[in-house]
Amino acid sequence: MRALQNWATPDNVPSLIAALNDPTLKPQAITLLGKLKDERAGPALVALMLNPNDRRHASQALRTIGSGVEKNVLPLLDQTDVGLRRDAIHLLGDIGTRTSLPILQRLAKHPLAKITAGDCNMAMAKIQSRK
Repeated sequence: MRALQNWATPDNVPSLIAALNDPTLKPQAITLLGKLKDERAGPALVALMLNPNDRRHASQALRTIGSGVEKNVLPLLDQTDVGLRRDAIHLLGDIGTRTSLPILQRLAKHPLAKITAGDCNMAMAKIQSRK
């Protein structure tokens, strides 16, 4: 794994995704997937967001990859875990495009989403401020 830190290429993405199943390799694999900025890592990294222990690291990798993983992050807004939903909203604020706006607007107005309405409004403002 150490050699991949300097020499990883997009050809290594499938192997790095497989390495996410090995607890000893997972942290380095997450970092490298982010560093490679390959959208193919999106589904696997989003799946890690479901685990609170992996969420922060996976979220950072997704941020590094950028808007190409937006479509993978959007389904997290339907999760019942408020912390996960809030993290997804913040992530979309950083990487989201105008595609996220209608979903965030709907979530901000939902009566059961009062806890995250302010987060949605901040995320929408960040998205709208980007060109």
